Amino acid sequence: PVEYRLPKIRQSQINDRAGFTFSRGLRALMRQDPDVILVGEMRDKETTEIAVKAALTGHLVLSTLHTNSAIGTLSRLRNIGIEPFLVASTLGGVISQRLARAVCPGCKTPRDADAAEKKLLGLPEDEPLTLTEGVGCDDCGGFGMKGRRVVYEMLIMNDEISNLVAREADEATILKAARENGFRSIRDCARDLVLTGEIPIDAMTRVVA
Repeated sequence: PVEYRLPKIRQSQINDRAGFTFSRGLRALMRQDPDVILVGEMRDKETTEIAVKAALTGHLVLSTLHTNSAIGTLSRLRNIGIEPFLVASTLGGVISQRLARAVCPGCKTPRDADAAEKKLLGLPEDEPLTLTEGVGCDDCGGFGMKGRRVVYEMLIMNDEISNLVAREADEATILKAARENGFRSIRDCARDLVLTGEIPIDAMTRVVA
């Protein structure tokens, strides 16, 4: 459903009962010469194919897809039925994100990390490490956490990764190439937030489990 009315943006609400599906809406949209196309969700092959065709004609297409990771999106698109060479030639990038509970700033308290926590964070057992957690206060209702932080990873396509996708390389190979080009995973992002005291370590384990 349309949740927010935005200036200079035309939105259409999907109504399956009336026959107005994602694919029909996208076809109608293509006849209006849009600057940017936002598809709420690519949930089937027909909708995804139309979105890919729109991207091939030079339109900027934004959408969402249910996957476990940014690189998992590449396999998901192939599983939907999109040819690898089309994925390689139309995909500009993928952002995968989750939300983690944040440490309450009103009661955050430092403490020493134990050996298991250092291992989880990839640090030597003998290295000093201070973690931050909330002990509970009126500000957070005694929970020790308040608000959320975005934990994300972003895969930016380049010639090397596009060529791997076109050749149907496995996810491990693509991940290796992405890391060599600066890719950082959701786990890396969550780890940074733990080390800077923005989220507790148990929030990291929930996000990357």
